[in-house]
Amino acid sequence: MHKLLLLIIAAFCSSLITDRGFIIEVHGGFIIEPITDKCLTCICNGASRCGLGVKCDGDVCGVFSIGYEYWLDSNSPTLPFDDPESEGAYIRCASDLYCGAEVVANYMKKNPYDCNSDGSVTCWDYAGLHNRGRLECAGFWDIDFEMNYKSCMNNSSMIINFGIA
Repeated sequence: MHKLLLLIIAAFCSSLITDRGFIIEVHGGFIIEPITDKCLTCICNGASRCGLGVKCDGDVCGVFSIGYEYWLDSNSPTLPFDDPESEGAYIRCASDLYCGAEVVANYMKKNPYDCNSDGSVTCWDYAGLHNRGRLECAGFWDIDFEMNYKSCMNNSSMIINFGIA
């Protein structure tokens, strides 16, 4: 019933404010929740348990396990005073907890996708999209990612303030 009411209201406006103060956007009939600090924290936990010593492993870097194309698609954020065109800008950003969070937040804002086809884009969809990509986000996640993500989501004290949401 709550979702139906949101969709009816959404027919008359492109965004609305929830009882928690979040602005929910509506695009093409989909309710798109903002990516929150809790969601980013739990995606980080899923990807690496937010182990700050994580640098690069194969074709991904940082605690969020960010690939180069993913970074490019997120508008190539950088550390302060860095240039996205400079050699190593991607690695420096992806290897930094806060810049990595900005990459993930930008990517999700730019590419929201309803992985489970329930009419809403939520943290679960963002996590699936991050872990498996658009084509496989509704399927099985990597077991460690899923276990760490769910554990984090069930623990309300595990939140890093990224200052993004």
